[in-house]
Amino acid sequence: MAKLTTHLKYFINKKVSEDVDWQGVEVVLSGHEVPGEGEHKIMEYIRLAKAQPSYDPNVRHCLYGLDADLIMLGLLSHDPHFCLLREEVTFGRQSKTKSKELEHQNFYLMHLSVVREYLEHEFQELGKPGVLSFPFDMERIIDDFILLAFFVGNDFLPNLPGLHINEGALSLQFKLYKEILPKAGGYINEHGVINLKRLSLLLEALSKFEEQLFESESSAANWLKGKQRGTLEALDKAKSKGRLVLTTEQKRVFTEVKKWLEDRRHKKGPKVFDVPADYPAKDRKFVEELAASLRLNCERLENEQGELYLALSHYGNSGDDDEEEEGSEEDDEGHAAVLRVLRQYDKAEVVDVSVDEAKAELERKYQQGFYEWKDEYYKVCFLILIYMRCSIADSISSYR
Repeated sequence: MAKLTTHLKYFINKKVSEDVDWQGVEVVLSGHEVPGEGEHKIMEYIRLAKAQPSYDPNVRHCLYGLDADLIMLGLLSHDPHFCLLREEVTFGRQSKTKSKELEHQNFYLMHLSVVREYLEHEFQELGKPGVLSFPFDMERIIDDFILLAFFVGNDFLPNLPGLHINEGALSLQFKLYKEILPKAGGYINEHGVINLKRLSLLLEALSKFEEQLFESESSAANWLKGKQRGTLEALDKAKSKGRLVLTTEQKRVFTEVKKWLEDRRHKKGPKVFDVPADYPAKDRKFVEELAASLRLNCERLENEQGELYLALSHYGNSGDDDEEEEGSEEDDEGHAAVLRVLRQYDKAEVVDVSVDEAKAELERKYQQGFYEWKDEYYKVCFLILIYMRCSIADSISSYR
């Protein structure tokens, strides 16, 4: 940086001496001798100039750079005539034949006065009579807007979880800000001093959004994956023991079919076992497989509303007559085979849980995952700060 400063001094002296356009122009060079980032040193120069009695409020500023922080710094100046000079940025694969010479580079002027107009249009509803209990001041709102931008991250601060500019973070904050400002009793940024009580209202609203974000994207998905893993483990365990695996609903239907078979063996109850039309498709397949295992006739019929349902019956015994045909009862061998199937389904493992247990498990996993998620955020984003503070403290102790 020292070499760069030397070359810049030489360049400026050369241009002032040889170039007419540079003569009569005040050039300020702040090199490596003065600490700080370039844009912040420029803004400090502008603030000092504004503090002078002879400052012209109509002076125009043009700041060159691609850093998005320049937009916030320009707005923070509260000067009406402030623009940014930005070169064209193209994404994707660049053409090898495209010239890189300065005269072939496209530049754009970004007028912050237009940004101010858009912000005024965004928050115009706050200026309506009776909305705020304090005077509406657009300059104060711009200060608050710059504070809100901190939460989506910058060169010095990490963004809050879930707040990303490309995912509508600023729009969300605009919405919440317009909701909490009438209740806050004043602006959050009070001329450079943050009103923590008012800021807490905004952070509380954002925290509710974080919980919704975590629940939709992380906790529910992790719980579902865990439930699926548990199902697979139970399935493998049951297979190793030669058992079937049923859901609670499938177990219930099997119990009803078993009771119906016992009633029919004693010539009681209806000859046909009807499965409702609104029965889930995945469980209908189970009923069909169960019927095949028990050597039952399974038909798809249509009710009066035109809906399809399943009807189970003994082969040759699905009519409406009340008389039993001779020889319709299973012989001893056939009955023994049915009993073997029934015993196999009786020993089947149920892998799912009740509705109440599932809700309790989801809530437990959600709370556990949410706090782990928050802890991980603080560890990743602020561990370096904790380390720096500890290092400084250790250095002071060693010095003493």
